[in-house]
Amino acid sequence: MGDTRAAARVFELGNAAGGENGLVDWAELALIPQALVPPVAVQAGDAASALAAVRALAQNVATGASTGLVGAERAQIDERLARMTDFLSAQAASAQPVNGTRLGAVCVALSQIGQVSAKEAVTPPDGGLRTRVGADRLDEYFSVSFGDAYTAALKASVRQASLELPSWCGIFALWALKSAGVACKSWHLGSGIAAILKPTTAPVAGDVAFLNGAGMHMCLVLETTPDELVSIDGNTDADGGPTGGEIGVKRRPISRVQAFYSQSDPVV
Repeated sequence: MGDTRAAARVFELGNAAGGENGLVDWAELALIPQALVPPVAVQAGDAASALAAVRALAQNVATGASTGLVGAERAQIDERLARMTDFLSAQAASAQPVNGTRLGAVCVALSQIGQVSAKEAVTPPDGGLRTRVGADRLDEYFSVSFGDAYTAALKASVRQASLELPSWCGIFALWALKSAGVACKSWHLGSGIAAILKPTTAPVAGDVAFLNGAGMHMCLVLETTPDELVSIDGNTDADGGPTGGEIGVKRRPISRVQAFYSQSDPVV
């Protein structure tokens, strides 16, 4: 399937689901194949409106509006939309739903499930240097999170499979926040999320969790209970490891959390 046809179909689906009126522009990301994801534009409405739009988007997919998106690619799209629907359903039913910025941060992160496999590599059509699977997505996470500090050398290490890739769990979380419109400092290697956001003892969806245990890890909060953290993680794997190179939803004992950091309270 050609890029032009795929992109046209995706934007048609997004507009049919409410993208034209700016409710859930981020929902379009759930449909776009890995190589076709455009720069992120997040404009989230309230949870009920966003839920209706995502459900319409999912219905378009289910009824064949996305002809040509099949196999593993289609399965990933279905998972992204299902995860968004579950999250937004819970928020719409909540007596205290989170605000639009938090909705956008979580949903834009969920839209990336299956888009990166940083420990795998592909050879470009021109036969150049092997690049990581999802290099374009990684490039955006780093570019948005680092801002002016995103150097050519760092960009090369992000894209080229032969170079060492810095740990990017916190970078992914910060990308989601910045993409949703959170005004905060940029990422600097070695500084961590504590240099960007202040800690909180009352975490809600869209905040950042810092985990202890084997290997430091950061993730974006979806939900907490007295016993459990549910999160959307960058640089993880099927077992919830801290350097797996993929993106997914994870459940862990709340005892694993060393600290939470609030997107509403940035360090100045």
